[in-house]
Amino acid sequence: MKNILKQAAMSILLVALVCSFCITPAMAATEFIGETKENSAVVSDESAELAASSGWVKKSSGRFEYYSKAGKVTKKLVKKNGFFRYYLKKNGKWKAQKKVWVTISHNQYYANAKGKVTTIYYGASKKAKRYSGGKWKYVKNDTLRLANGNVYYFSANGIRQTKHSWYKINDNRHVLVGEKGSDTVDYLLKKDRGAWKCYVSTKKGWDKFRSKWAQAYGKIYYFDATGKASRIYYVESMKCYEYKNGKYVMWRNTTKYIGKYLLYFGSDGVRVTKSGWYRISSDKEIYVNSQGIVTDSRTPVKETTGHSATGWYTIKLSNGSTKQVYGYFDYDAENTIIRQLNAYRKANGLNELTRSQSLMNSARVRAYECSYSFSHTRPNGTQCFTASSEMNGENIAAGYPSADAAMTAWKNSPGHDANMKLSLFSKIGVGVFVAVSSDNCGYKYYYVQNFGI
Repeated sequence: MKNILKQAAMSILLVALVCSFCITPAMAATEFIGETKENSAVVSDESAELAASSGWVKKSSGRFEYYSKAGKVTKKLVKKNGFFRYYLKKNGKWKAQKKVWVTISHNQYYANAKGKVTTIYYGASKKAKRYSGGKWKYVKNDTLRLANGNVYYFSANGIRQTKHSWYKINDNRHVLVGEKGSDTVDYLLKKDRGAWKCYVSTKKGWDKFRSKWAQAYGKIYYFDATGKASRIYYVESMKCYEYKNGKYVMWRNTTKYIGKYLLYFGSDGVRVTKSGWYRISSDKEIYVNSQGIVTDSRTPVKETTGHSATGWYTIKLSNGSTKQVYGYFDYDAENTIIRQLNAYRKANGLNELTRSQSLMNSARVRAYECSYSFSHTRPNGTQCFTASSEMNGENIAAGYPSADAAMTAWKNSPGHDANMKLSLFSKIGVGVFVAVSSDNCGYKYYYVQNFGI
């Protein structure tokens, strides 16, 4: 399909989808399914006199006759008891025709199962009327299947519409005209018992639109094997709904395919477009790229006695905004550093340091802050000492693959070594942060020692 109606093999990103096509349920004009068209010659206008040697001729306002090439009347349309009736002459006898169309000039007449003409289409004015409820009414804001088997839409003023567009019949029925290059109704979008369904117009009736994606009225629909819209994505609000137990339910904190793209919908139901890793369950994390598409997944690190669970940590910046980093704390590495530090101090004749919870907390904060900005100046612009009122000194390191390697590096650096051997210090806090993503500095491991007097 082209233009307004598009299949699901969408080549553009969903963030840029536009509602350029629509599919709407057209009126299910099933009363005309199975009708046949009566082939006939026509004159140029219904009001013409006997102007041809063969063809239809208007004898009066209530009588039309068809003349064969031999000059004999073989068909006739005659008004009787207020209704036209269509007859064919066979074996010398006239027989009323039922459930059939006849075309005379620009007009089309449909004889129902009782032989009465109850539908008339006027080609010159592009209007149609039907007999219903004891009176004739013009077809308005509705559809009608005519003699050629095609369905047409008549607007609120009763005129057949030819513009390529969607037309709303009511809240539950819409039709798409001109999708296939003509002025016919090609698609019908219809709400049936709470579920949207799409139908394709054929000469014989309506076929279900199945197992395909389509876009209409700012929404992207997936019509399943039964023809039901089991998923609907709203382009503007970026929310998606799934049909369950007779109603549409919004997706939350889950990933779903829209067309060929896997998308993530947050806890508020809105599609997530910011790049980064997101946890959608206790044992699954997914990655959303810069185009808002899920491209990767993994099993998160769970908390054990050796390390914390992976999580997001918020950093305040000097301009008032925030930044998030994702990772976990390595408890084993922290304990190793404290143990080695006290052994090192003891070997140098110094007192061992006591673990301080305040300094442990500040060291962990400083560790994930260093993954964003590796400096003794915090990302918010203040000095490192503002992280804890107990802090009087700080050592930082990054990129070393183990606690042993970080300790060796500090020992080999005069300034860091001096901090570790300062006799005034009596308290210690250590943080080791393992950055998983949003690592601004390019390392995986970040080590911090916070000292207190």
